[in-house]
Parts: sequence; structure tokens; C-alpha cells
Amino acid sequence: MTEPDSTKSAPQLTWGLRLLLWLLPAAAVLQVGILATGSIPLGVPGEWTWLRVPAESIGELAWFPLVLTTFFYAGWLWLGEERIAEAPRRVFCFWLLLLTLLGGVQLWTIRGLTVDIFGHSGQTWVTYYPRMSGYFTQVATTNESLSEFLDGYEEEVRQGDYLHQGTHPPGLPVGFLLGRQFLTANPQIAKSLDSFVPADVDLGISTLGELAAMKGGRVSPTERTLLWAHLLCTYLLAAATLLPLAALARALSLDRQTSWWIAGLWCVCPALTVFIPKSDVLFPFLSTSILAAYAWGCRVDGRAGQIALGLLAGSLFWLGMFCSLAFLALLPLLVLWSILYAWQSTADEQLPLHERLRRAASRLPWLTAGISLLAVVGWAGLCWGLYDLNLPAVWAINFSKHAEFYDHNARTYGLWLPANLIELAFSLGLPTFLLVIAGVIGLGRNPDQNRCQLMLLAVVITWGLLWVSGKNMGEAARLWLFLYPLMLPLAGIPFNGKPVGQARSIWLALLISQTVLAGAAAVLIDGFGFTAV
Repeated sequence: MTEPDSTKSAPQLTWGLRLLLWLLPAAAVLQVGILATGSIPLGVPGEWTWLRVPAESIGELAWFPLVLTTFFYAGWLWLGEERIAEAPRRVFCFWLLLLTLLGGVQLWTIRGLTVDIFGHSGQTWVTYYPRMSGYFTQVATTNESLSEFLDGYEEEVRQGDYLHQGTHPPGLPVGFLLGRQFLTANPQIAKSLDSFVPADVDLGISTLGELAAMKGGRVSPTERTLLWAHLLCTYLLAAATLLPLAALARALSLDRQTSWWIAGLWCVCPALTVFIPKSDVLFPFLSTSILAAYAWGCRVDGRAGQIALGLLAGSLFWLGMFCSLAFLALLPLLVLWSILYAWQSTADEQLPLHERLRRAASRLPWLTAGISLLAVVGWAGLCWGLYDLNLPAVWAINFSKHAEFYDHNARTYGLWLPANLIELAFSLGLPTFLLVIAGVIGLGRNPDQNRCQLMLLAVVITWGLLWVSGKNMGEAARLWLFLYPLMLPLAGIPFNGKPVGQARSIWLALLISQTVLAGAAAVLIDGFGFTAV
């Protein structure tokens, strides 16, 4: 497996980069202004709008910890750019692992800007109450074993509603079920987890216990630990998305320093900071890992590598589908990716169209794709054989229940078409969205220089199909989260191949702008509906 080379020379700002130094912060200021202006609806009035946190509920903000963590996070990215450019791969991986830990801290600090229910204290409430999630409650109200739970799951979704119970595969409640079993069987680990629960999180869990007691219920010690463990794992896995994101960027022949900065952008994505700890923030790790494994499986030399990466991509795709039907959108993406990969591999060959098509067909990643498909079928068959769970039937029921939603909730297609585009821009952050647009334009202007990056058109086309299909008219910012990291490599295309350090000030301006946006979004937007209670 070969990695593209990085270039290194003295940094120099061009006029275009100087312009960006002004545009990126200006875009951030514009977005913060719109979010802070209560008169501008965040959605389509009368159909669906995101709620804003009431001004009187915001209170004093914990800015100093965020300034401190941003200093270390930005400093690590700044220092790492030059050190990873020509370093051995193991050194690059080490820097990325530490960046993941710092990213998790940064994400935690941003989410903790506000106090009480809108900060960390209310995070476990999102998991606990069925109105906001439901997967935890689904497990907390049953004493079934894993076998019993899965054996009756098809009938459960058949009887479920179109809002929650009937629309999701079993993966997320199974995660809580296995977590509860693990903590029950390992009390020492549970005790260790309980020993470092932050005070604000502990306050939130204790309040849940008091509220449950008022209604004649209780939050058991195991459930308390499970709520904290879930919150901790959610933050770690959300931050860890930057690892497959860096791998994906490298598979696309983006240089090391560009891949490094792109990875660092993920933890300051506004949508991520608004919706954590909803289950949606777990899906980007899986979607990015699937595409990274598949992309490397397409370009790696040797059958063994193609088989291993195909097996990994297929297994992760099955796991995604085991958790959410949203991963079905990756199927057309992977098909388009394969076609674009095969087509661009013939770009240097002067051939008639029919001959080029024939040669491109022979270069499709048949082995990687075939092994991926076999992995999905194999895991689904294993579920059927071991637990009598017919996953294809569950998926079909889920799909039909999803379709029922719009029978009960009127949506105006013509209004949601522009609204969802704006929501995408605000969810990524306007500064990042501007660079994504610049990246798409760059692909069109210099296709010969960006052959590997052309495969990112598969991501753009897939999102475009979702957009015009009208499948997500309302809550698109949350529902499309699994696609957001796949778009970030587009933001790096304008800087790919630049001398080390030349675009550093741009990346830093982008990072600071996005951090301000992520903090503002976390403070101003109520992504869980607390204000409606």
C-alpha cells in the first residue's frame, strides 16, 4: 500500500488565501447573528422548526475552559502539521490518537458551555426519556435475555409506531442490553466508572432518580452507571470519527497536512455539538469507517488486502444497518464510488469510448465489493441462524413505517428544498460549507489533477439524491449527520499539494471560526426539545 507524498517548502500567502482569512470569520459572524436572532425560524414554520434556548435559560457561560481547550487543540494541530508531513506512518497515527483525545475534551467543553439542563446535567436525560430517544427505556423496561429480545423483535417492530418503535433495527437497544449485562457481571468496573462521574452529570442522574421516585419508579445503580458509561462512550466514539476521516482523506490522495487539518475540523462541527449524545452522533464513525475501508480496498495492491478491507467494510456496513436504516443511503454511494474509481483509472489511456468503458468495467473493484456483500449476507444469516431474527424482514417493516410518517405529518416539498440546503450549510458551519463548495468547483476545473478526489462526487451525488427525494423534510441537520464527515475532504481540495505551512493560517482561522460556531450552536439551539416540556 503506497501513500501519496507531501510537499514541503517555505510558506507563502497568496491573494486568494488572504481573502479567505477575511471570508471565513465573516461567514461565522453571519451564522452566529442568524442563530441569535429569534425572529428568523430554523426550519419551516407550521411544519417543523428547531427550538431556540430561551435567553433567560442561558445564564453565565463557561468561556474560560473553552478558550483553554481550544488553545491546546489548535496548538496540537499547528505543531502536528509539520511533524507529520514526512514522518513514519506510526508517528502519524500516534499524533492522530492524541488528537482524538484532545478532540473529545474539546467536544465535552463546548457542550458544557451552559449549565444545568442545557449543559452536561441534561445529557443523560436525552438517553433516559423515551420522548428524546427511547432505546434505553426499551431495555430498562424488560428483563429479557439477548436471545429472547431478538427472537421477538420482528413482531415488536411490526406492532410499533411510525415515530420510533417501528422504525429502527435492534442494534441500539441491543447495545444497552449488552452494556447492562456487562456492568452487572463486572461490578468492579461499574464501581470504577462511578468513581469519576463529573458533578454536573451526577446531578442530572440524581435528579432523574428523584423524578422517577415521585412517580413510584426508580433508577437502579446499574442504570445510573449505564447512563454515565453510555455518555462517556458516545463522546469518545464521536471524537474517534476523525481517525477514519484521516484514513479516508489519505485514500483520496490528499496530502498528510491537509488530511490532518480535515480530521481536526470534525470535533468542531456545529451539528455534532448540538446533538450529542443522541445516537445519530455515533453513526459518522461507522459511515466514515465503511467508506475509508472500501476506498483503501479499491486501491490497495494484493488480493489479501482487498479481501481483508472488503470484509471490514461489509461487516461495518452490516453493523450500521443493524443500528439504523440510514446506512441504506451508503449503497448508491458505494456503487457510484466504484464506478468513478474504475473510470478515473483509465483517464491516461487514449481509447475510444466503447473500449474505455470495457476496460473500466474490468477494473471495477469486484473483489472488494464481492467480499463486502458476502460479509453483509453472512452476518445477516448468522443473526437468523442464532437468534431467529430475520433482518431483511425487519428492514422492510422499518422502511414502510418510515413512509407512514409523512401520511401523518404534512410537509411542503417546495419549502423544504431550500430549507434543507440552508440547514446543511449551517450544520457543517458556513465557513466549512464555503470551502466544500470551493472543493466541488475545484474538481470541475481541474479533473486531471484531482482524479482520486473525483470519487468524492459520489458523496455529493448521494446527498443530492437525498435532498431532492424529500425523504428528510424536517430534522435534516440531525438525520444527515452520518454524511457530514464524508463531505469534509472536499474542503481540503483547494489546499492539497500546497507547501507545508502555506495554508496553516487559513486552517487556523477556519478552526477558530468553527469553534465559535459550534459553541454558539450548542448554547442557542435546543436540539432535544427541553424548552417544549
